[in-house]
Amino acid sequence: MKKYGNLFEQLVSYDNLLLAHKKASKGKSHYHEVKWVNNNLEYCLLKIQDLLITKTFKTSEYTKAVAIKGGKLRTIHKLPYFPDRIVQHALANVCKEFWVKSMIRDTFQSIEGRGTTDCFKRVRDFVKNNKPIYAIKLDIVKFYPNVCTTKLIEEDPFKIKCKDTLWLLHEILLSLPFLPLGNHISQYSGNLKLTKMDWYIKQELKVKGYFRYCDDLILFGNDKKLLKTQVFIITRILKELGLQIKPLEIYNLTKTPLDFVGMRVSHDKVLLRKKIKDNFVLSAKLGKTEALPSYKGWCKHANAKNLYYKYEKITNENAIRYKAA
Repeated sequence: MKKYGNLFEQLVSYDNLLLAHKKASKGKSHYHEVKWVNNNLEYCLLKIQDLLITKTFKTSEYTKAVAIKGGKLRTIHKLPYFPDRIVQHALANVCKEFWVKSMIRDTFQSIEGRGTTDCFKRVRDFVKNNKPIYAIKLDIVKFYPNVCTTKLIEEDPFKIKCKDTLWLLHEILLSLPFLPLGNHISQYSGNLKLTKMDWYIKQELKVKGYFRYCDDLILFGNDKKLLKTQVFIITRILKELGLQIKPLEIYNLTKTPLDFVGMRVSHDKVLLRKKIKDNFVLSAKLGKTEALPSYKGWCKHANAKNLYYKYEKITNENAIRYKAA
């Protein structure tokens, strides 16, 4: 396995730190911390540079918050914007290219260009072109909280031989005994944790229809018995990684659409997930015009243009009515 060295000089360069700040602050320019960094930009970036070069950087204390993400109640661990979030983006800037190259094409989330839309399109196209009879959906139980960071470092999926860069990576990873939701580096680390398994499923088990969106796995096939055997092997692999899956969800695609990344996909049609449709209806009743672009995208991919235009009209009518009132 090829490993990459001589990364640290690029990592600590002023240009890279400036780029890291721009990426970390995207959509957050109204935050007090971001405004402060922008008003003291040179000082802040030179300070981070000094902390890294002298290896005096230490991960700050986390604050915890509870939020609903993906329909589930999750504990989010937050770090200060300065210096931590900038530092994590600086590290990802120099490593993400070879990290992503090591992953299979059909792994998604937290990878540029591989969000829910890309995932859905590839799953939809596979179902449309191959007409598999069965799909099995697996969900890893509490994925991030159950990834032991000490064991992850021992497994070493990061492809880095630069000692200085490894020092920083380990400093971030070992700041908690598990991967915290909210850390930029956790997103890459979670994908890398499962990359070896992904390749085994593709190359050794020869599962052509395999897709993973973070901790959600989908396998397609025409032989239910074979699929269950493959799931048994995957379960064993995950157990060796300190992880386990929830009970199976088996779909017969000739009868029941597969519910995945917001869509329900079968051989001949694509439907919106019921929860998304219900939320669209509620949003329309409340006249939330700002939500229309998001729902337009969902409806476009689900071939539900008529549904969109119906509730677009209701949304606009209610927005005007509430404004007049």
